[in-house]
Amino acid sequence: MKAVISRAGAIFASLVLSVLVARVLGPEESGKFFLLMAVLGALNTVARYGTDNAALKILGGASSRVGRDLFHLAALVVLCSLAVVGCSLGVILILRPDTGGNMAVYFVTASAIVPQALVVLFGTIMRGRQMLAVGTMAELGSIATLSVLLLTPVALLGTSSVITAMGCVALASWLTLMWSAPVAYRALSTTDKNAGDFSFIGLQKFFSIWKAPLTNITSSSLLIFLLNWFPVFLLSAVGTLTDVSYFVVAMRLVGFITLIPAIQASYLTPAIGRDYHHGAIQHLNNMCIRAARQAFALSSLPTLILVFAAHPLVTYVYGGGFSPVAAPVVVMAVAALVVSYAGPVNALMFLCDLEGVSLILNVGVAAAWASIGLWITLTYGLMGAASFQGAASILVAVISACSLRHKRNIISFVRFSRVTSTPECGAEK
Repeated sequence: MKAVISRAGAIFASLVLSVLVARVLGPEESGKFFLLMAVLGALNTVARYGTDNAALKILGGASSRVGRDLFHLAALVVLCSLAVVGCSLGVILILRPDTGGNMAVYFVTASAIVPQALVVLFGTIMRGRQMLAVGTMAELGSIATLSVLLLTPVALLGTSSVITAMGCVALASWLTLMWSAPVAYRALSTTDKNAGDFSFIGLQKFFSIWKAPLTNITSSSLLIFLLNWFPVFLLSAVGTLTDVSYFVVAMRLVGFITLIPAIQASYLTPAIGRDYHHGAIQHLNNMCIRAARQAFALSSLPTLILVFAAHPLVTYVYGGGFSPVAAPVVVMAVAALVVSYAGPVNALMFLCDLEGVSLILNVGVAAAWASIGLWITLTYGLMGAASFQGAASILVAVISACSLRHKRNIISFVRFSRVTSTPECGAEK
């Protein structure tokens, strides 16, 4: 129950942050903020280098020296995130993109990369050690909540701008790191902490073993993130920043539909890793089917609300200037409900050794976005981007569910009967 409240609080905090930014900055300026946040999310995905998913595998039984390997994961995050910061700032200094004379906003944004990458790893460790509520808050809720608390007095003073908003996010990221690191360390057992072999040579050996899966996970995770946010980047290139703001607002409202699947992902991922690596496929199937049924049923109510009351809801929460968001909300809400029918396919693909399949699938969808999606967005604008996004998300969910069924004998989607017997294959012993 605490995990449910924590995940709901995280989504609510993200919604409040989007409302606050939209109200204070307006459609165009908030579009700049949301675009910077999307870029920051993509950079953080690279900076984590798949370590969060690897941590779940290690905690689920893929390693006999948990503490040592988790330390190596943290070291990789630090090295990768520093490299991402350096490369990002180098690109900014070379290209000098137009920011209306304010280059500092990019440096402020880059300063949040290191803490955000580490926070996700530490939150994953907490969840893997059954500290579900605290881990979920660290990963998903703390930064948004602290950003709201920091930005609210700034807004009341009337000094809000894109750079001050991003500064609040960066400061919130470092504050979250300060409390999440010691909590994650305490979550480890005494044996884990004394695992030893924390040398650079040990890190090299660890990387040589995990390099391939980490690279696949990172590539797939980045593609999944980019595909989720591709309309934002595309609209910023061929549309306007106001369109970017409208699309992100729609995503935040649709977050109420994805709330239940997101909560499930928080507490199911450690269990998925344990069941798969111990060959408990039948138990895994029954758990996923039950979760998919619950998610689909509970997501139906917010979907109906958004479909039939989108316009008054949008204008009441965000203001009359955001009324064009109503139509995309309806399309994206229906797509989100259909996706929930497929179950927790993203977590299953990563944790059940199908990272390569996920990568190929997402490369195909990225190619579709770069061709068909681009044409649809150019032709139909915001509604075109929302419609193609919905269709692409449904396609990915369906193909992922089919791949799990045929390659790992794992059933993730809604069924109305328990699985009584399933071949125990595909798991690492």
